[in-house]
Amino acid sequence: MKTTFIYFSLCVFFFSSLIAQQYVPVTFIKGNYFYNHKVIKGNSLFDLQQMYSCPAEDILNANEGIERGLDAGEIVFIPVHKKTITHIVIANESISSLSRLFSVPIDSIIKYNPNSEIQLKIGQKLSIKDAIIPILNEISNNGEENINDLSTIKFRPSPRSNLLNNDLFVLHEVQDQETLYTISKRYMVSIDNLKELNNLKKSKISPDDVLKIKLKQETKGDIDQRKVPLLQETETIQFPSLKDKKSLSVALFLPFNLDSQTDGKKSTSNAAIEYYMGAKLAIDSLSDLGFKAEFFIYDYFDKTKSLQTILEQKSFLAMDIIIAPLHQKEAEIVAEWALKNNVKMIYSVTFSNFLFENKNAYAMVTNNNILLEKLAKELIRTKKDQQLVLVKSGNAADDLMYQHFLSAFRAEVALGYNSKIIEANYDNYKLFTKNGRSTCFIFLSNEKEKVINLLIHCKENELFQVVGLKEWVDFKEVNGEIKNKFSFYYMAPSYFSYNDPTLKIFHKLYRKKYNVDLTKMACLGYDVVYNACKYFMTDKVASTGLISNFSFVENPDGKGFQNTGCFLLMFEDFESKISSPNE
Repeated sequence: MKTTFIYFSLCVFFFSSLIAQQYVPVTFIKGNYFYNHKVIKGNSLFDLQQMYSCPAEDILNANEGIERGLDAGEIVFIPVHKKTITHIVIANESISSLSRLFSVPIDSIIKYNPNSEIQLKIGQKLSIKDAIIPILNEISNNGEENINDLSTIKFRPSPRSNLLNNDLFVLHEVQDQETLYTISKRYMVSIDNLKELNNLKKSKISPDDVLKIKLKQETKGDIDQRKVPLLQETETIQFPSLKDKKSLSVALFLPFNLDSQTDGKKSTSNAAIEYYMGAKLAIDSLSDLGFKAEFFIYDYFDKTKSLQTILEQKSFLAMDIIIAPLHQKEAEIVAEWALKNNVKMIYSVTFSNFLFENKNAYAMVTNNNILLEKLAKELIRTKKDQQLVLVKSGNAADDLMYQHFLSAFRAEVALGYNSKIIEANYDNYKLFTKNGRSTCFIFLSNEKEKVINLLIHCKENELFQVVGLKEWVDFKEVNGEIKNKFSFYYMAPSYFSYNDPTLKIFHKLYRKKYNVDLTKMACLGYDVVYNACKYFMTDKVASTGLISNFSFVENPDGKGFQNTGCFLLMFEDFESKISSPNE
């Protein structure tokens, strides 16, 4: 019997609240709590991991012999991870009902929420310490009503989201970096609906808040896989227009550092010059199309004139568009001025803080979080016949990246997509290769030694594929050693290849004008200047540039616009290429 060791304990009891019809029972054994899952036909270890958001390794450790398979009717014990959550009170809730819902004593709720013993108010935030998140038992589609017989129960809880009743309401526990905007997209409900249902006066939410969400009726049940073009399903917005102006004034900030080359910034200066060369061709292209714009180029590393001095010039108030500095500190200074003076701000690179306090701010390069979201969608769409294994690095610095990817993946699954992911770690991921299945390993870390070892391991078996990060391409062990002929997939905000037909034509023009080879930085300069200016002069959003895809969405609370266009690339034979959907 796979779970006989569990019964050695004499300290076993079931919480009355979770024995109720709709929730999976919870057992207390030897000081630990376990969800009691009764296996139905078709369940696998990976299903349980997905259902309960519990690492497969923890389930294996709690159920001896389970790695050999599951038998219908047996009980599997899923470790419960208690946590402190913030619960937003909804109608008809009381201290006693919350005590039953989260399996915590009433005294504990009162202790951490001193005013709660008087009367709960709708929208009130309560801190629930050591909560056990309730997991729903859904009745199978066989029409059986006798749910005391657990063989009729179908387990389909969505990780971190638990059904409250049959009216398609869910409790959603807010994760790091989630906003009302991302949650509204996940559940296909409006931000206003979320605020009204949870009695929120502001849009600010915090990790561990628990929101009530009413799902649309049509989202219930399985949803057929959508047939969509690669990475083109994003929302398109209408940009504020400057087309009525006879001519635009555009400020372009670049780090030329022309008055000094002695402080180690030569490579930065070279990149600025390449960017300017591409921008100059964009300016010429705009002129050829009949668009009139006057460009003002500023060296923000000029030691004779500070950035603040430039901004304080009265003539600078005439600027219609500012193309921001490429460095965080300087970009923040210019962003503050642009916000104060209501001027459109264009970002050519991504920053840790996107500086989106200006409703007229536009990020032309897709940030890492959106790349992770797109990666999750593409894996579900293109790797549905493979076993997906997420290999966690164990490095705390990578945790946010893993959390964001998992959140995006589970959001897609919650919409009805039939896809599962196995959570493994670097020490045990090879265990999931012994079943002979075609497997795709996802490793979201830049720990070079681990990256190389994973690639070497997967190189030895044609059944294995690897998905990683764009930074891997720059590892000399990956692109500079013949013995390491690796292949892997990654998501990137741009795609630069001399073999691209469009780029070949532009390369000839670039060489004719400057007598040098085209660079990626020059293409970025062209894409940003040409497309940004054309947007504002015509209200037309181009979908592609030289090395970029463009598809914009508005950020939450009207704080600017973000480009969501990107590429799924495959690195193979020491070069990157656009991945075919069938690869």
